Amino acid sequence: MAKFAIRSISEPTISRSRPINIMFDEGVSASESKAVLDGLTQVLNIANAPHLQISNLGRWRGAGWLVNVNHLTEWNSVDWYVRYAEQQSRKGQLHGGKLLQLLYSEPWQESQPHYDIMVTSRDIYDDDCSFCIGLAIHGFGTIISTSRFRVLSDQDAYDCVVTETMHEVGHVFGLVPGTRTTNVEMSLGLHCTNRCIMRQGLRVPYDWQVITADRLQGHEFCADCRRDLKRYFCE
Repeated sequence: MAKFAIRSISEPTISRSRPINIMFDEGVSASESKAVLDGLTQVLNIANAPHLQISNLGRWRGAGWLVNVNHLTEWNSVDWYVRYAEQQSRKGQLHGGKLLQLLYSEPWQESQPHYDIMVTSRDIYDDDCSFCIGLAIHGFGTIISTSRFRVLSDQDAYDCVVTETMHEVGHVFGLVPGTRTTNVEMSLGLHCTNRCIMRQGLRVPYDWQVITADRLQGHEFCADCRRDLKRYFCE
């Protein structure tokens, strides 16, 4: 296992208007990739931040990423991130928290600050939950798993991944803020209680189908979350 320092997790004290890098592991389908990009674009438009540069790295592999089948160059491919996280995961699932922390520790985060979105087809979990569909760090980035929506029809899965992406990116861009005192609950993190995509959905995929149906009827971010989302890029 590679040896390197894991930085402590806190919001970067740098500009909030910085590029967004997205990468996908090998199992993510074209439809799922499109859903993530569509969800991200919708959030940026609602946040009045369409100017943020999006770099779709796809299944990213830098030059010299593969030394041999047993050795991948550190930090140089999506494959390496997944394999490193696998070494700290349980059988059949990927430790999403470890993977997100790994992204946060990228050596070029200081020289080339950016938001990170990593999308995996693997089922993920964290220390405080047996499974999750996404994890986010406020002000930094998110891990998104498409695994639990694959039991749905192609269209329903696509729609739910759009919703999931908007929800997780919303967390990255400050939702739900700790300063909010109304229409908020603590449920594996702060979530909105309005008819809004920032509410929590613990029953997967059922709750997310309900949240997605509301989104498609025009209930994306509620007024509270829209206000807080736009404020994130103004402060």
